Amino acid sequence: MPVFLAALAALSWGTADFIGGLASRQAPAQSVVVYSQLVGLTLALIGAPLLGGEPTARDFLWGGAAGLLGSFGLVALYAALAGGKISVVAPVSGVISAGVPLLFGLLIGERPAPTAVVGMTVALVAIWLVSAGEDLAASGIGLALVSGAGFAGFAIVIGQTADTSGLWPLVPARVSSILLIVGFSLLTAGAIRPPRKVGRLVIAAGVGDMAANMLFLTASHLGLLSIAAVVSSMFPAPTVLLGRFVLREQVRPAQWVGLVLALVAVTLISI
Repeated sequence: MPVFLAALAALSWGTADFIGGLASRQAPAQSVVVYSQLVGLTLALIGAPLLGGEPTARDFLWGGAAGLLGSFGLVALYAALAGGKISVVAPVSGVISAGVPLLFGLLIGERPAPTAVVGMTVALVAIWLVSAGEDLAASGIGLALVSGAGFAGFAIVIGQTADTSGLWPLVPARVSSILLIVGFSLLTAGAIRPPRKVGRLVIAAGVGDMAANMLFLTASHLGLLSIAAVVSSMFPAPTVLLGRFVLREQVRPAQWVGLVLALVAVTLISI
């Protein structure tokens, strides 16, 4: 079940990232993130009480810290997707967001089954192959690395919340993220204006991102953080496929191999 939930999180994140990237091509990335996160906060406030949980002050603190890290990752990703090639930006971000939590999980004593270790290794190779054969320097590589680091930090920190906290840590995560981005924007670029032209895209991105957060948090509570992080970090696969079929971006042979290996990795991890 944790692997299945993490795979659904990858699908939801990948779709939300694609939609958010499209919106960021027509509106400032900060505006897209803030208003999509307001949508996510609304969903968290509805879902958390329905699913229950007994969060402590510690869980709320971890959630708030995770939100700060995740906000850096999301703004960087949307900005990179707006100016770079989706089929490059998303995979590079995915490699970092998978590899760092994996190492952290091993360092704190998590010991996945041998088949899961093989599967996670295959997953890292798959994520990287999806970005093969491109001019990374010209495709937003710097912002992609920042986004991957932010997502990795989010996964590690939100994973420190108690299994009994339910979805409640996602509420302070969203609040801290929104406050950080709004505060930064006011200091640097003035007020954030509603991205009315892309309102539907922003709502869809917010729903998809929060759904993925809920799925990932549940997966990390039910299973190992390292496995949940690696499986959910395969979000570049749906992003690249959407880029291929919606934007007609070229998908190279190595990228197709990477997409197939992603399916193999999920199978191995779930055994």
